[in-house]
Amino acid sequence: MKSKDTVRLFMMKNFVPKIGRCFFLFLFFLNLIYIVLLGFYRKFDTDEFQHAHIAWLMKEGFLIYRDFFEHHGCLLPFIYKILWSIFGWEETFSTLLFLRVFSFLGVLTILFFTYQLGKTLFSPLVGKWGAFFLSGLVFFQDKAIEIRPDVWQNAWWIAGLFFFFRYFLHKNKLKPYFIGLCWGIALFFNMKSMVGPASVVLSLFVLVALKKQSFREVMSFCLCGLGGIFTPALLLSGYFLYEGALGSFWFYQLPYNFILIFYHPDMFEKFATLLKEEQSIFICFVVLGMTSLWLRGFSWQVNVADNKEVSWSFSFTRKDLDYIEDTHLCFFFIFAFTGGSVFLGHYSQYYLIFLPLSSIFGAYFFVRVLNAPKSTMKNITLIFLALLYFSELFTNLNIGRLDGGYRNQREQKRLFEYVMSSSSPNDKMFYTKGPVSAYIFRPHLTYYWLDVGQSVYNMVEGREVFGDDLIKLLQEEKCLFIMVSSKGTSLLPPQTQAFIQENYVPDKYFTSLLVHKHFSNNKR
Repeated sequence: MKSKDTVRLFMMKNFVPKIGRCFFLFLFFLNLIYIVLLGFYRKFDTDEFQHAHIAWLMKEGFLIYRDFFEHHGCLLPFIYKILWSIFGWEETFSTLLFLRVFSFLGVLTILFFTYQLGKTLFSPLVGKWGAFFLSGLVFFQDKAIEIRPDVWQNAWWIAGLFFFFRYFLHKNKLKPYFIGLCWGIALFFNMKSMVGPASVVLSLFVLVALKKQSFREVMSFCLCGLGGIFTPALLLSGYFLYEGALGSFWFYQLPYNFILIFYHPDMFEKFATLLKEEQSIFICFVVLGMTSLWLRGFSWQVNVADNKEVSWSFSFTRKDLDYIEDTHLCFFFIFAFTGGSVFLGHYSQYYLIFLPLSSIFGAYFFVRVLNAPKSTMKNITLIFLALLYFSELFTNLNIGRLDGGYRNQREQKRLFEYVMSSSSPNDKMFYTKGPVSAYIFRPHLTYYWLDVGQSVYNMVEGREVFGDDLIKLLQEEKCLFIMVSSKGTSLLPPQTQAFIQENYVPDKYFTSLLVHKHFSNNKR
């Protein structure tokens, strides 16, 4: 009997943990492999064609903001331009897949710093589970693999947040500058990342109000951090000043985007729809993680009576905030302020900045449950969490989702190849919320080539940008293709609609393409 107990203890001590680690790594790499497969097989989002087109324009010698409209940061287009020069990509649909590979490097960076942040704040185990949970979230899988600046914006934001908490724990006068530099770089991938540093500053002043931080130290940090943020701002401002585009560089990233935010009165309705469509387990992470952090003041006790009945009891140890470490309290407020800010968004990618924080919270709760005393309640909680997570995981990890996405991607490729073979490199095209894969490697007709707010364009220019000026360009340039949405040209001014109806007809292969009557008889 004793030898059997010895063998059982030996197995539990040596083999069970190894099996658990292997299973954990298997699921983690399964998530990564699935993200890669999504990158190669999933349908392209319309935004991806937008960013690929901008990369092509930069490669062709056009300058962002000066020669064409764009309201995102400029760092990703510059990087794509460099990569294009190094690898010599051709103007084919495969180039989009190469751009997604670069996004996957951003995915790995985000996961690495999520692990490091969880490890620094709580424990290595929380860091590991945080990265694991993040890799399986549908929000993250769908958007982090796409061709968009949000991916690398998030990578630099989470890296800066990791360095911030390292500074918080081990004061160093040089670190605030490098923290600010990380966040400054994130800003010029995408200005949406400003909610992150703003949340950090707000959190620090909350701690000052709670007398947990020195006002002088916080001000010193903020000033040094601003120096880091201003470094890329000044360098890029100097470059665009030299190129004659300084005003456009700043206007289309800051004032324009603030105006655009409030052009979506239905943003909360869209947020609710997103939660429903995306099966957002991360909300559970938020609630459970925040609750477990605030309940650190409670001690969990298991009472075993003579009849071997087990009962739980809770006792509150303190009535103030002192039981929560300053770093955890700061992380809590950053989490709350960042979450509150991104709820203003109405697209899935807006939540990328928030997901690593929610995953760490979920991991923190999970590890606390693991470390709780053995009981029926603990087992029920673990089973519930496992079912919750794996239901999400296996809903996402299915071949049907890949197959359906691949069929849609092939249709996008067919349209792309049709337009490329039916037009010459100098044929200009006009796009109005239509089949965007068609225009990627062809010049566009107008400065405002992408409709992300006609009314805002009109307000900025003081005229109808898609009115008489557009008609004149359509006449002069003999625009070959017009790409339209399911609503057709109904979003355009009446005179423009009448001109297009008179001079363009639906293409015989792709009805969402309008082809000029002069060329329609020559189309295959």
